Amino acid sequence: MVSARPRLLGLPCTLQSPGSEAMEQVELELVEEYELLGEKRYRFRIKGTSIYLNVGGKDVEDARQKALSMIKEMQLDTILSKLM
Repeated sequence: MVSARPRLLGLPCTLQSPGSEAMEQVELELVEEYELLGEKRYRFRIKGTSIYLNVGGKDVEDARQKALSMIKEMQLDTILSKLM
């Protein structure tokens, strides 16, 4: 099933980088839901950027948590807060 229209997922989500007291706002937009080789996949865009994250998950909430985890791991929240 492919979602034709992007939808916001109840974010902005507040992320805190390790060792940092500053809070950064990251807003994810669900762009697409699809199935690939029997796995449910979700494509998110970080709102206000052209950065897309493709993650697998059992449902949208699971995929959203994985996307947020990726953002924290890559420290994208910190980088984006300096650029925007």
